[in-house]
Amino acid sequence: MSDCGFCGFCGVFIFFYDLSVFGYSLTQFVSLIPFYLKYTTIYKTIYIHITIYKYNSVLYHQGFHALVCYRLGHRLWQAKRTGLAYYMQSTVSRKYSADIHPAARLGKAIHLRATAGVVIGETAVIGDDVSILEGVTLGGTGKESGDRHPKLANGVLVEHAASILGNIQVGEGSIISSRSIVTKPVPPLAIMSGVPARVIGYRQLTPEEFECDLQAHLVEKYRTRWQQILKNMEMDTALEI
Repeated sequence: MSDCGFCGFCGVFIFFYDLSVFGYSLTQFVSLIPFYLKYTTIYKTIYIHITIYKYNSVLYHQGFHALVCYRLGHRLWQAKRTGLAYYMQSTVSRKYSADIHPAARLGKAIHLRATAGVVIGETAVIGDDVSILEGVTLGGTGKESGDRHPKLANGVLVEHAASILGNIQVGEGSIISSRSIVTKPVPPLAIMSGVPARVIGYRQLTPEEFECDLQAHLVEKYRTRWQQILKNMEMDTALEI
């Protein structure tokens, strides 16, 4: 089957569909045909970059597809239909190269940018508004049994090929830098880097200083809370001194 892309027929259909939404009459449709023929290239370009872009994640984003399949498998797991849940996990692994255990608990508004190499273990817990890039592992150390996988709080950003191993807490709003290996608990809003990972700084909370566009929308949502967390941490440090 050939890839249609954005053909002329589709362009005409979408053009007039948009006009119908705004209540144009048939006479107005006809009068606008020359406009379409003259400006079709411009219109197609604008439409692709503004309108179609909104639907790309639903139609083509593999991370979104993998999450939808995970949530179906998780519901099956909760309903004790573990065979079907494992089948969904196997399908996601084969199709999208992501191994997300159906028993893992994922919160709302998870952003899985790319599925390649992502591993999320059975007892992992991920909070809301967490961004996970490609190649991330939320796994065990091999020395634990039972509850053995990481617990990520809200607003965490885990960058490319980072690994978080063991039953450890990853604090709210923290950043795990690319290719870091985390084996110890992470403070809230900390920026972790290295092998093994260590704290190299703390997250900035102004919109201008949010460097990653994946998380810019969280500034207004969490800024007040995160500022209070930083303030409490500074007070605790002062008391220790």
